[in-house]
Amino acid sequence: MEVFKKVAKHIEQTAAEKHDQHPFYMFEPWDVKTRSDAIKAKAKEDGAMIYAPEFTDIFGTDPHPFQSGYFQSTKKIRLLLAGSSTGKSVCPLIETGIMISGEIPYAFRYEAGVDSGIPRVISKENIIRFGRRDSATGKIIDYQTNQPAPSSWQEWNCGNIVGAGLYPQEKISEAGKQIWIATIAESIKKFWWPMLANPDTRILPDGFIDTSKGNNGYNISTNTIHCIRGMTIFILSFEQGHMKLESVRAHAIVEDEETPTPELFASAQEHAPDGYVTIAMTPLKGITWSRGLVFNKGIDADRFHASQYDSPYQDNKEIDRHRTTYAKWIRQSRCWGLYPERRYLSRDRGIHRGVR
Repeated sequence: MEVFKKVAKHIEQTAAEKHDQHPFYMFEPWDVKTRSDAIKAKAKEDGAMIYAPEFTDIFGTDPHPFQSGYFQSTKKIRLLLAGSSTGKSVCPLIETGIMISGEIPYAFRYEAGVDSGIPRVISKENIIRFGRRDSATGKIIDYQTNQPAPSSWQEWNCGNIVGAGLYPQEKISEAGKQIWIATIAESIKKFWWPMLANPDTRILPDGFIDTSKGNNGYNISTNTIHCIRGMTIFILSFEQGHMKLESVRAHAIVEDEETPTPELFASAQEHAPDGYVTIAMTPLKGITWSRGLVFNKGIDADRFHASQYDSPYQDNKEIDRHRTTYAKWIRQSRCWGLYPERRYLSRDRGIHRGVR
């Protein structure tokens, strides 16, 4: 009976609290669920070898962890291989916020599967993923995003945030350290700078930024973000080369998309000797140096994979519409997050020779 009293007290206290609804705190990771026979058939049609022994020996078979696995992993090297726009970059983005601040999204404050009692924000994204739910029973009503928002809690909602496992405290950085983000120049402009620095679009809460430094906490000329606890985030492009990292001692280094050469990855490991190195990529360049890294069982790393069809936020009909316009090697990389098979990969991609 004592256990039930504690549970009841927790629910009562949680319901009475006002929780910060900033997207950082409300973030919930997703994983790969069991795929339908229809999706498996599409994978077979596209020559996407996600059930080949070489692949399953590394990534396992569905269902398997993706985003939650990344956050729970304490390996020094973590590799995210995924289709386009699946949320692979969101993982190191959110974790950067955790590492610099010591603040943790609600989902990572509870054991996996535990109902936190914290209501999700009612949004289009949450309706697509979690559905509209009867607030009295919790049962899913539908997934229609065009319905008027409820005027009170008594009508419908998107349910409560569910625990995704306690975030490993050992990964939170000591004060005064650095985190480096290395990516292509276009990604800095369109994703990383807006998500980390632009006050109107950033995922970091205002309280994470040290506005006493730089220009209200930023230095756009050096792509630097000054954060609380003396932490600093640097963003650099692959075009600057691996020598840019030669003076760095970082708590974490993120390589968003595949580096042109293995030297930058090697440099990242050397300059985060006690920290964490992440590669998050869609293999758009065909079979390159990184394939050997991903499939080398001798490397002490955790690896996570997802296709576009696994994402709870992507519309399968839209994926299909794009997929039918792609050659097979493009389907394999963009849709399935795989290195294209050699027999489908044309030397002259503009002509797509050899693609069937």
